[in-house]
Amino acid sequence: MQNYRTFKCFISLLTMIEKEEWILVLVGAFILPHGSMILNPEKKNLPQGAKDLHYAMQKVRKLIENLNAELCVLITPHGFCLNEDFGLYFNEKAAGTAEWEGEYKEYQVEVQLNRKLTQKLFNDLKEEGIPVSTIVSYTSNAAFPLRWGEVVPLYFLKKISLNYMIISIPTRRYEHGLEMIPELQTMGKFLKDFIENLEERIIVIISADLAHTHSHDGPYSFSTTAAQFDNYIEEYIKTQEETFLLEKAGNILNQALACGFAGIVISQQLLLNSGLQAKILIRNHPSYYGMMIVTYI
Repeated sequence: MQNYRTFKCFISLLTMIEKEEWILVLVGAFILPHGSMILNPEKKNLPQGAKDLHYAMQKVRKLIENLNAELCVLITPHGFCLNEDFGLYFNEKAAGTAEWEGEYKEYQVEVQLNRKLTQKLFNDLKEEGIPVSTIVSYTSNAAFPLRWGEVVPLYFLKKISLNYMIISIPTRRYEHGLEMIPELQTMGKFLKDFIENLEERIIVIISADLAHTHSHDGPYSFSTTAAQFDNYIEEYIKTQEETFLLEKAGNILNQALACGFAGIVISQQLLLNSGLQAKILIRNHPSYYGMMIVTYI
């Protein structure tokens, strides 16, 4: 009798899929870089590899177009970040440029923020005891200011109709990245449950770069751990073995200096058992920091 019931449930599921009644909520997730150099493949004196990252981002844009998503949850390590709390951008819209060291000001985006769902997320996070604050810039009907950490990945999605929720990671990640791992995992688990209880078709974008110590000429000097760190992150994506992320990469985080570590840890729990398949489109370091493009479809 039990086997018969299981068989009936399986047939019912197949019927729902055929009739397109099966609603996927989290339809895709992406780990995307935020180096402004990937925006213009025609710019003179581009570092080697920047063009390849640009064209890989164009592939991501096409993938996202085909997902027919309604809402994008963007998690950024750079933006309006609080020291203790996760920040939820709480204006009605957000706008800014990819300006970096006086260049790329012409690359602009403006997006609509979903205040209703952001308020719900805030209430639920507070109830769960996760440190969180809403952030209003100027007044709620003004545009929340954005920069490269949000604008670079979002620029490639400009022509796609989406609402957004934007979450910033606390600045204590700089000094306490390892200590934050349990908290980041809790945040990932919570976001997973939160998203699964919504009705919209949702994508998640983790704005993240890898080790920032690939070059002697960079602002953070050179470390032999940079290539090692990026290799561990790639192995984690390929195998989904959390040891590569939480232990091997985590143990050299303070030497490699990667802004994307916290967001990737959040995604590790957020995407657990999601059924989405990871694929690395590209990974290189055209500058002093590593960049990687990963799709979960």
